[in-house]
Amino acid sequence: MSRPVWEQVDPLTFNDGVFYVSAMIELQPRLPLWGHPHQPDLHEQLANDRPHGTSGEKLLCLLCMRHQAQRGLPRAPVWLTFVEGQHGPMFRHENGRSPHAEHQLETDTHKALKERKARTWESVGGTVEVEVWRPRARRRPDVLAIGPVLTVAGEVQPSKET
Repeated sequence: MSRPVWEQVDPLTFNDGVFYVSAMIELQPRLPLWGHPHQPDLHEQLANDRPHGTSGEKLLCLLCMRHQAQRGLPRAPVWLTFVEGQHGPMFRHENGRSPHAEHQLETDTHKALKERKARTWESVGGTVEVEVWRPRARRRPDVLAIGPVLTVAGEVQPSKET
């Protein structure tokens, strides 16, 4: 008898997205077409691939599983449900916990500021990467600029001041 898929998935080898068991791929909710531009019907496929949650065993929270592994806890699945929220599609924890920010769509303001920061850093040379997992740092900065002398990681945090 083979082991369940969640036992075979090592969360430390992925980004902090959502593992879609049926397709054996990681979804990155903040990227266009969830990081799979060659699969434009992925959203519809996922929406129709029911049930989700614990009974469906189709969507794993790689971020929660990574946190468990980093704390030395035994490997255990953390199941998600795909829902169409008022602000668009999102992945919600089966236990009702709020979704991670990484599993929600970014606001247009956040995207624009992130792109602005990337363009600024590109203008001074070097390589710029957006939303890339940094294994040694155990972080995924919004923007990472790698130059010949300096590497800079940045987060965009738009907020309202009173």
